[in-house]
Amino acid sequence: MPPGKYQFEVYCEDLEGLRSPGITSFTIVIMNPFWRSGWFLSSLAFILLLVIYNFHRARVNRLLAVEKLRNKVARDLHDDMGSTLSTINILASMAKTKMGTDVVKTSEYLGKISENSQRMMEAMDDIVWSIKPSNDNMQRITARMREYAIQTLEPKDMLLDFQVDETVQDSKLDMEMRRDFFLVFKEAVNNAAKYSKASRVSVRVSLQGRRIVLSVKDDGHGFDTTKQPISATGGNGLGNMQKRAESMNGKLVIISSPGKGTELLLKVPVK
Repeated sequence: MPPGKYQFEVYCEDLEGLRSPGITSFTIVIMNPFWRSGWFLSSLAFILLLVIYNFHRARVNRLLAVEKLRNKVARDLHDDMGSTLSTINILASMAKTKMGTDVVKTSEYLGKISENSQRMMEAMDDIVWSIKPSNDNMQRITARMREYAIQTLEPKDMLLDFQVDETVQDSKLDMEMRRDFFLVFKEAVNNAAKYSKASRVSVRVSLQGRRIVLSVKDDGHGFDTTKQPISATGGNGLGNMQKRAESMNGKLVIISSPGKGTELLLKVPVK
């Protein structure tokens, strides 16, 4: 029966067909089922619009993430590869002009070409590694850090003490944070290998609350922190590390003094 208001009436009739003078009646009201009510249909329409909006927003966010990734890779390739290729091209031209007249200079230029080529290959490897989703967990990151530290410090006869707390392993960093985190570590290890004259380098990765803490400490001669050190990879190394820490919403502290070694502390928020 459709929803509405109905009047139910009852009267009596005898065998001779005579009706009773009184008629008994009562009202019956049939309400709309809740799924036909205005508030339910309005809520359903709102939920449907919300689902469509969230789906569209997620799609747009994915497209923006892909575009951001493309721009990031393009910028990294331009910055890391472009300048290095230009340097190699200049060195090759200089080596060509000196090839028949100055063997020593030619050999020097070829050595620099080799160094720049190696640096470019490492930079390319860092970019490819950082964009792989399978490398977003700390277990993969710390494994790469350990491998890099061994390759860098062993030729310098420096002992490596590398410790990773178990609580860190389940943490994750996104692509940009992963690359910045690794490059800060790489810069610190390079500086320790080239400038500290240390015999031992200690690396520890731990979890304090919702922050990952990286400590890179050496027992070298240290330096005056009021004077910015020259990076092992060229340029303002301390400034570059500070910028990377800021891009991760983290905090970078360098503790050092002449004769007392150097310690780098990096704290970054984690998911």
